[in-house]
Amino acid sequence: AQEAAGLLDELAAADDQEARDERGRLRRSQLAKLGQPRLRNWLLWNFVRRGMPPPAQRHLGEIARQIAAASAAGRLFARGQLQLVARGDVLHWQE
Repeated sequence: AQEAAGLLDELAAADDQEARDERGRLRRSQLAKLGQPRLRNWLLWNFVRRGMPPPAQRHLGEIARQIAAASAAGRLFARGQLQLVARGDVLHWQE
């Protein structure tokens, strides 16, 4: 189980790197190409990296759906001091 978790973390880190443009900005269009399971894995990885407990699976699915929907704008997630904000094709984690 530990090995599988490590592999999922590596995959999420690679997906994060691949989704960034030359200026380091996180591109929604690139994340949307991942598909829902990998996008949820990427979200979980981000919550853990930021020391936040992940939201319930249904909420993770909704956040992933909003990321993939190019029309969703503004705050996609907020809990405490952590927010995920969409501005066009760019996503920002704000703490």
